[in-house]
Formats: sequence, C-alpha cells, structure tokens
Amino acid sequence: MENSASSSGSVNVSSNVCHAPVVCNCGSESKLIISWSDDNPGRRSFYGKYNASGRKCKYFSCYDPPTNDFHANLFNKIKKEIKELKATLDAHNQYAIDNVAATSLLSSVGYESIGELQNDIENLKIEVAVQKVELDIKHLQLESKE
Repeated sequence: MENSASSSGSVNVSSNVCHAPVVCNCGSESKLIISWSDDNPGRRSFYGKYNASGRKCKYFSCYDPPTNDFHANLFNKIKKEIKELKATLDAHNQYAIDNVAATSLLSSVGYESIGELQNDIENLKIEVAVQKVELDIKHLQLESKE
C-alpha cells in the first residue's frame, strides 16, 4: 500500500484499498484520506480531487464512523509519545554527531581524550601562575635596586 504524508495532518491512502472507487460530484475518483487530527485520529474519509477544469472538488464523505473519545485519546497519547521519542532520538543522534566531531577535533590537535586536554589546560594554568609570581619577584627586585 502506498502512503504519502500531507501537511494537513492526514495521510493519502492509495486506491489499492479494498473498496470500489468512490466517484465525487464532478465525476472524478475521490481520494481516501486518513485523518490524524486531534478530534478524529485514524478516521478515514473520501475527499474530492481536482476536476477536469483544475478546480478542487468539494466532495467529502466519511468512510469510518466517528472516532470515540477513548480511541481519540489513545491515538493522541500515542502520537505525543512518538513525537517525544523522535525528539529524544534526534537529541541522542545530535549528541553522537557532536561527540564524533569533538573526538575528531581533539585527535587533529594531538589529544586522545577530553581528560588529557583538561589536564594540559590545568598544567598551563599552573605554569602561567608560576611565571606571574616570577615576574612579580623580578619587578620587586628592580624596584628595590632603584
């Protein structure tokens, strides 16, 4: 079965579905659409296509009975969980990409790990502090000679 997403929160279902083609008011075959709206998630309906003159046909007919509250709430909860899981997966994928990039960058400048880099930074801070003290001592010695 061929599916394609639609920006209106519904899915087009191919005409391979087990039903006789439904013809709309203008004589064109209508499309069976699955709604994913909050009110009617999973409910199938027929919508008119564009007619021969290029105008959109306004034909509409429900294929399924109205979605009851229990099923609507269940579908919506599942949709929300899927959206959250996809967001979590995207975040994990981005973390992995960033980690690979950081590891690659570290190795390009001669480090095997972030810990090794942090250790070098701490050692450099100590060196700078020692050099500052040495400069302060030299400055005091010069002042005392004057």
